[in-house]
Amino acid sequence: MVGAHIDPRPYLAAADVFVMNSRSEGTPRALLEAMAMGLPGIGPAVGGLPDMLTNRGWLTVPGEQSSLEVSLEYVLNHPHALLELSEPCKEYVKWNFDSVRVAERYRELLVG
Repeated sequence: MVGAHIDPRPYLAAADVFVMNSRSEGTPRALLEAMAMGLPGIGPAVGGLPDMLTNRGWLTVPGEQSSLEVSLEYVLNHPHALLELSEPCKEYVKWNFDSVRVAERYRELLVG
């Protein structure tokens, strides 16, 4: 454990996959930061994670350790799958959370 850091990018750049094993979530910023760097995620099907990880990572059964183990084992045995998901992860974050795009959507909603 490295503790809190203002800039997580060096740690994310050293990773191959981002694992978020939460019991509950909304739209986790940590996962968005990882995906913006092209890291696919592994996480439980809670909150906003199913929308975020569908076709961009692996969903696990919440609270079921064996489900997490299966996903981790798959990633270890199929490293090419990580590379295939890198661009979809970046595109998802850019399309849905880029500040310019978000501002455009608000403008469309408010102005018509």
